[in-house]
Amino acid sequence: MVLDDTLRSDKYLTATQLGEPLGLAAKKINLLLSELGWLQRQDSDWIATLQGVRAGAQPRSDKSNHHKFVVWHPSVLRNHRLKQSVLEFKGADAETHSTEKSFSSFRQKFAAKHRTLDGHYVQSKGELLIDNWLYMAGVVHAYQRQLPIEQDVVSDFYLPSGKVYLQYWGSDSGPIENKTVETTRELYQQHDLPLIEVFPEEIEQLDSILPKKLKPFGIKAY
Repeated sequence: MVLDDTLRSDKYLTATQLGEPLGLAAKKINLLLSELGWLQRQDSDWIATLQGVRAGAQPRSDKSNHHKFVVWHPSVLRNHRLKQSVLEFKGADAETHSTEKSFSSFRQKFAAKHRTLDGHYVQSKGELLIDNWLYMAGVVHAYQRQLPIEQDVVSDFYLPSGKVYLQYWGSDSGPIENKTVETTRELYQQHDLPLIEVFPEEIEQLDSILPKKLKPFGIKAY
């Protein structure tokens, strides 16, 4: 049996120490961890989210200025989603480095045929309308973002300013099956990932529906 001393270590790493083996400065590391939903910024403080604690975060406070920050268990360096995010940030082909071939296969099942105003290619007209609405409202968003969990699951949209995911339950061929909807919801709930849902019958009322759905997450839109 080979024991992994890193996983057993009690010596937590600062953002600077975490960034050294990844080749990134502390500021970039914190931004990536925030994008993953593991950190959130409050004024000059960094606060760990529930997902961050699960990934190995521990809160700390600077005794001299009382600023709050987060340190990380060394095992986070082995986290598949963090490594994937670093590769993507650096411009590397994350899929060729992935140990999960199913993720690449999953993406190849769908043909993104609709081009949005901001240059995304999406899979349905409903997604196109949502993407265009977010873009015109000035809401930063990612399309087909991998969830920060071990399973290979992607969300239709991720809104980093609110640390919230957005799922459209429809396609060009019709609504998504109820079983798929329920299974996906349970996955979000299991990992405490906030989710906004948009249904096909709501797609023509985005101007009135989305601002209300975004507001609880601190995202202001017209």
